[in-house]
Amino acid sequence: MRRRKLFKVVLFFSFCMFCMTSCLNDDQVNDKIENIKMYVSSETGEYFPVYDLDIIKEGMKVREEKDKDWDVIPFSKIDGFEYERGYEYVLEVKKTILANPPMDGSNLKYELIKVVSKDKPTH
Repeated sequence: MRRRKLFKVVLFFSFCMFCMTSCLNDDQVNDKIENIKMYVSSETGEYFPVYDLDIIKEGMKVREEKDKDWDVIPFSKIDGFEYERGYEYVLEVKKTILANPPMDGSNLKYELIKVVSKDKPTH
């Protein structure tokens, strides 16, 4: 009889711990949002789309302020921004890292806040 009662108590506490742990994990699935400064090159580059690695597409070369290397992203990747060839841009962008990205897409989402500068390169 004591074993049965002890088993029920242990089972109850295990269930409570499981519930509390699953509630804590819900906090970890939120999107991460930050405002960043992004540089857009006057030169374009090539990238492989996530949905089809057999084709190469042209896109804009971008880098965040903290990065040294350039990435190439689709021309339409920054919501509200229209790329014009031959210009260098400095943008203020809202960057969202999606906690639950679509299976066939990126975990990054960009939204234009403002164009800080748009200049012709001098080289």
